[in-house]
Amino acid sequence: MNDLISVIIPVYNTQRYLKECILSVLNQTYKNIEIILINDGSTDNSQSIIESFMKKYKNIILISNENQGVFISRLLGLKEAKGKYIMFLDSDDYIKKDAISILYERIKKDKVDLVRCNLLEFDDQKVYYDNNDIVEGIYNKDEFDKYVYSLLFSGIYFNSLCRQLIKKDVLLKSYIKPKTNLKYAEDLFVQFNVLMNVKSIALINDRLLMYRNNDLSVTKIKKTDAYIKSILDNCYVINYIYNNFYKYNISKENYKEILYARLFNDIIRTFLKLVDVNSKYNAFILNLNQIYSSGEFSDALNQIKSNNYYLNHKIYNFVIYLLKKHKISLLYLIFTFMNSIKRK
Repeated sequence: MNDLISVIIPVYNTQRYLKECILSVLNQTYKNIEIILINDGSTDNSQSIIESFMKKYKNIILISNENQGVFISRLLGLKEAKGKYIMFLDSDDYIKKDAISILYERIKKDKVDLVRCNLLEFDDQKVYYDNNDIVEGIYNKDEFDKYVYSLLFSGIYFNSLCRQLIKKDVLLKSYIKPKTNLKYAEDLFVQFNVLMNVKSIALINDRLLMYRNNDLSVTKIKKTDAYIKSILDNCYVINYIYNNFYKYNISKENYKEILYARLFNDIIRTFLKLVDVNSKYNAFILNLNQIYSSGEFSDALNQIKSNNYYLNHKIYNFVIYLLKKHKISLLYLIFTFMNSIKRK
């Protein structure tokens, strides 16, 4: 008999898409599956939808929780899971009918700890956006330096914990609690720890996950506090990864610039959103001072160099200089100007 696979799905106010997500797992060609749904304090009809499925299907488990975010929800699901292998899925996405079967066959055939597929991104108008291919293959831990680390640190491919099947025992070792309550960048935090604990992985180009570009998702909520939290969480995770380079013999020279270029780009995009939502100058000062008061932000800023090869643009170098010198007025003018160009 095939191994039991646990599919863990955190749920928060996704009643519009939840049925499609659950059905995509129930209708898999691979049948030995348990579905663990964690209702993370939803205020819509998500709980009722889950309960209606539970009346028909015995392999669905519901965990109800106060709103604590995706990281805690997945952890609760992981503790409940009885499967040998784990797959995470977001409740506004869905998977193709043969997704789990393909992933399971590859993880057994290739004798790896993790197998990861590609995805198709789409929106509510059913417009599809294809991802670039990656170099398929089996990668042992001592070969990560050739390709895998570049994908991880640049954010090209390992952004999400979804679209992969992983051994439960490896995931349990990797799912450690951060020192702060992460609401953003939690996938990167766990994914880094996962890749440090595996012996080998397989990468495949099959588009098995259908990723919904959902404007209501937690990463796209347009609130000032959310944007500030996003910057600080990203700083914490990138600093955590960099500070653990020595532990795992990862070359600082090769990957530091890629890692912090990724962070800087995330920071700039979030600052632009912050100014767009809260365009008044006094509000921007308060927001920036709150960010500057974080030790994680200061530590990250110290690591971002103006001569970073991956930030080879005059405006980027100028913004780095202004951030380090606390030139808030000029930063405000630049971000306001950049937003005005973007709108045209």
